[in-house]
Amino acid sequence: MLRRIHPFDPYGRGNGLVNQTWVNSTVTTAPPSPVAPASITNLHNTTYQTDLITWNWTDPSSAGFDHVIVFLDGVFKANVTKGTQAYVKPV
Repeated sequence: MLRRIHPFDPYGRGNGLVNQTWVNSTVTTAPPSPVAPASITNLHNTTYQTDLITWNWTDPSSAGFDHVIVFLDGVFKANVTKGTQAYVKPV
């Protein structure tokens, strides 16, 4: 964006300008923040064993979606790549 800036004489002397020179400045705005992809849906457990977890889900169709980060009891367990739609591990 190109803006023309001229200093104004607050005391009203002359034509209101301190000088007749225009100052051109270029202002660059930041790019828009990226939009987070949608969340997975239909998360469900398909095993009911005390020593095994099998979770399945549906990946979102968001363009920025790449992987699911799995935590169990607040501890990182795995990154599951888009398209896999499952996490299977012994507990």
